[in-house]
Amino acid sequence: MNQTTGMSLEELLRQKPAPLPLMPENLKRVEEPEEEEIIEEKEQKNTQKQINNNESEEELSKNFFQKGVELLKNKSPFEALPNLYTAWTLDENCLKAGNNIVIALWQLKSTDLAMKTVEKVLNIDPENATALSHKKFLQSRMKG
Repeated sequence: MNQTTGMSLEELLRQKPAPLPLMPENLKRVEEPEEEEIIEEKEQKNTQKQINNNESEEELSKNFFQKGVELLKNKSPFEALPNLYTAWTLDENCLKAGNNIVIALWQLKSTDLAMKTVEKVLNIDPENATALSHKKFLQSRMKG
């Protein structure tokens, strides 16, 4: 005998289950997004992918370069490096990125890496005035 209901287990099992109350159509769970919202979100993601796919590597390189220079100006050489390296990787002719990497590495006291980067720039453009200036500066600092 169940103390709460006063019925045996067999009697409880033979009972018909009570019908569940129906949920009105206009009630939904709060976290359940509207179908239209889901479609809009998918369209926005697809549009963003198309924008990203249409953006050339050169344009992306410029964006990363600008962000890197901005961080370098704000005295954040460590944070600038990934942006500058990405800019140079996307556009190997973006020697300005290479020259700014040299500055960031110098500020981080990585003189050897800075010199190796100068050499890479000069391998691409042996007459690059900025890289030649950086090389001369770094050589003077490495001697003293």
